[in-house]
Amino acid sequence: MISEGIKCDPVTCPDPGSVRNSKRFPTSSIRNINKYNYAFQYHCVEGYWFTAWYSYTEVKCNETGQWDPNPMHLMCSRVDCGDPGLVERSVRIGESFLFEDEVEYACLKGFEISKNNYSQITTCHYSGTWIPHPSTIRCHATVCNPLPDIHDGSFTRVKREPEVYFSGDHATLTCDVGYTIDAFHASIRFTCQPNGDWKPDVVGRTTVHCEPIHCPAPPDIIQGGLVLTGHKDVYKKGDEAYYVCPRGKWKPPHGRVNYVNITCTVEQRGSERSLASYTILWKPLSYSIRCVDVVCVFPGKG
Repeated sequence: MISEGIKCDPVTCPDPGSVRNSKRFPTSSIRNINKYNYAFQYHCVEGYWFTAWYSYTEVKCNETGQWDPNPMHLMCSRVDCGDPGLVERSVRIGESFLFEDEVEYACLKGFEISKNNYSQITTCHYSGTWIPHPSTIRCHATVCNPLPDIHDGSFTRVKREPEVYFSGDHATLTCDVGYTIDAFHASIRFTCQPNGDWKPDVVGRTTVHCEPIHCPAPPDIIQGGLVLTGHKDVYKKGDEAYYVCPRGKWKPPHGRVNYVNITCTVEQRGSERSLASYTILWKPLSYSIRCVDVVCVFPGKG
């Protein structure tokens, strides 16, 4: 028999306290806070969760006056995005994969994400995914800059179609006939560098020019006494030198002509182009030119 005046009150639980990196919200309709069956939810703040994919959990005051589960055992941990994997032709920098961590993919030498962009950073998002996702990151072979414009020369473009050059590709510059790069080269190979620039494959050489081949200076006087006029310092292919016969002489077989011009000629021998492969001559040859005395025709009798 229950004694009169005795009252049964609901079990009361202590204040559950707070959980780091979370916010607490009441979820029970019971008015008596912290009483039996009263419930709270702990919601982890953005970027944190209790376990994978669960960002909140509920605790309830049980019949023994304890919170179940015990809030002291709860912990909001940073979201783990997991290993993002590797990107082909790149080096990965960064080995922590939690919320707000960053991982950088640096393309290997000769490759790029886009023009002059050689790396990409991906960030662990609060949703547990990597943004941008590493599967969308590509390291492409560096696209080369346009080939340099070399006067009096042209490039042999042995290349797949469409004509796009990538790092490591080659193109050969060949000077026009009558021009050389130096005494040994009339052609030279260029290689596209990892940064997209073109450089000649000659140690120590950074620039290349096609220079005209010069004829040796014509002699001041040639056979037959012809005298050079209008002397120049440099004679290149196609230039002319002018000679005149001394007074009282002319040049056969063109009648009364007392001058002659010779032309600087550069003739290629074979397919190779170097200074040694050219024949450099003044034509007509000097030994074929001569002056003869002017002969007057007898005027006859008047």
